[in-house]
Amino acid sequence: MKYFYLVALLLWSAINAMAGVELTAPTPQQYAEYGYGVSANGNTLAVINNGYTGVVYVYQPTTKNWNTAALVAELTASDGALFTSVTVYGDVIVAGAAGENQSQGLVYGFIQPQGGWQNATQSFVLSASDGAAHDNFGYSLAFSNKTIVVGAPGEIGGTRVGAAYVFTEPASGWASGTETAELTDLGRGPSVGYSVAVNGPVVVVGVLGLNAGALDVYQENVGGWQNSTETAQLTDPGPPYCSQLGQSVAIIGNTVVGGFTGGCGGSPRVVVYNRPGNAWTSMSTPTADLMAQQNTKASSRFGWSLALTNKFLAVGDPLLGSLSNRHGAVFVYAAPQGGWQDVVSTTEAEEINSGTHDSQFGNSVSAFSTGTIFVGAPESVVDGVQGAGAVFIKSY
Repeated sequence: MKYFYLVALLLWSAINAMAGVELTAPTPQQYAEYGYGVSANGNTLAVINNGYTGVVYVYQPTTKNWNTAALVAELTASDGALFTSVTVYGDVIVAGAAGENQSQGLVYGFIQPQGGWQNATQSFVLSASDGAAHDNFGYSLAFSNKTIVVGAPGEIGGTRVGAAYVFTEPASGWASGTETAELTDLGRGPSVGYSVAVNGPVVVVGVLGLNAGALDVYQENVGGWQNSTETAQLTDPGPPYCSQLGQSVAIIGNTVVGGFTGGCGGSPRVVVYNRPGNAWTSMSTPTADLMAQQNTKASSRFGWSLALTNKFLAVGDPLLGSLSNRHGAVFVYAAPQGGWQDVVSTTEAEEINSGTHDSQFGNSVSAFSTGTIFVGAPESVVDGVQGAGAVFIKSY
């Protein structure tokens, strides 16, 4: 039998409130939902509102462990696009503007100048070669090394046939252009691209609306990415029909984690898949279920956001709480002593929250394996301003 162990860096103390740093927009605005999206990598944190303003707020730590953070730049699109997703890797930040340019979404890339981040407009723009075929291009984003993945889950109320687009960095560096490859689903399932993740030569795409939802796995072709359908599909027969896998997805090494959306009375949970053997093959049963203690404690949005590291997994539940105080929370699961390949079904090691009424704490989450968690709470009240939003940083 395998057991979960807490690593030395994650000696979680029992807390009812989220201690640490709280960030807010320079000028809080009503219902702007600052913190709707967060992404952190290296010494950079990127924060967006919920399509309210076209600004990426860029922060960097003023201490080694993010005990304090400073706003160093505000990034905007030259055409005034409103951002709905964001991700950062190294010295590049990309922000999606789903539905911009009339029916075609765009993704805006920002490259850090030699002297450090400063206020600027985009360095490059990514678009789909098939134009308006997927008008939610940019709804979801993933970025690792030289690969950017853009989800385009299709038109709401229409056919909802979506795709994911892979962009690989040219030898001369990132520049405006169209995709290297388009990833589609064999069943042409609805909402392909609702969530995306990338790790080296593997891309995972959330597919809502295909029976109980699914996670499509794509393996890079020999010689580089090419248009393709999924290599394998990860499903789970357990949840009710209206509780669909693919709301969120994360990958690290040979481990994929997926979150559900909705729910019809089933136990809220996220699921873990470990690669069987040397290559991904379709799996109809997860390796493990990760649940909240006393299943009824979690809300139907348990797993709305995910942040996976080699030492722990952070799971957002922005509606956790009572009807009179849905404060939201992030549940933290420590990796087993032998790594995620030894994962078994379990409940969380810790729960953290801000204790703030109806803040949707956990709507977005990012994390470092060293023990820093960044949590978006886009409905937070700031200086009396409703829905202004906040981001909390917890360092261990």
